[in-house]
Amino acid sequence: MKHENVHSFFSRIASEVPSNIAIAAGMRQVSYRELEERSNSLANFLLAKGAAKGAPVAIVTNDRVEIVVGILGILKARCVFAPLDPQLPEK
Repeated sequence: MKHENVHSFFSRIASEVPSNIAIAAGMRQVSYRELEERSNSLANFLLAKGAAKGAPVAIVTNDRVEIVVGILGILKARCVFAPLDPQLPEK
């Protein structure tokens, strides 16, 4: 049995049903296409900035859509995501 990683699985589903709603957060809806495009943009940005395979990348937001974009984009760049609570003190 072949195992598929999360971001590859997501990209495959996004190509099959691009117009379907991937995230519904309150009144906000995001399609698979938009989520795929935004996560690809983030991955490309991280790679262009020199993010190395396995590098930790923090996600600091309360926005549910941005959290998912961040997780997918970071995984696509082959980095590791570290979700941080924006309410925590800076130290």
